[in-house]
Amino acid sequence: ELLISQRTVLKGAVNKTRYKEVQEEIRMISQALRDSTKNLCRNLQDNPNVSGNLLKIQRERKDIAEVLHLTVQELSGGGSFGELIHTVTQDMREQEKLTRMLHHDHEMSGMV
Repeated sequence: ELLISQRTVLKGAVNKTRYKEVQEEIRMISQALRDSTKNLCRNLQDNPNVSGNLLKIQRERKDIAEVLHLTVQELSGGGSFGELIHTVTQDMREQEKLTRMLHHDHEMSGMV
């Protein structure tokens, strides 16, 4: 919400560079949220354990809130968002690793 309000303020400002940075940050957060939601939906389908799923949802929500909080602090302090970039990059690596593992498992099960 803070980023959206900053975007609105910066849109009319002379500093278009800052506006574009905030716009890009919003895009990155949206993408990370979409990826996280996709992973969560996949896990919910694979694991219909309601209590386990509830804990996973709460953990995901807490992690996202923490990253957003750190990002807002970084933006306020120096206008950068390195923590967000680090977190998104790390999550993408983990997702790629899981994809490779699933592909490998699928290949191995086809050999049996």
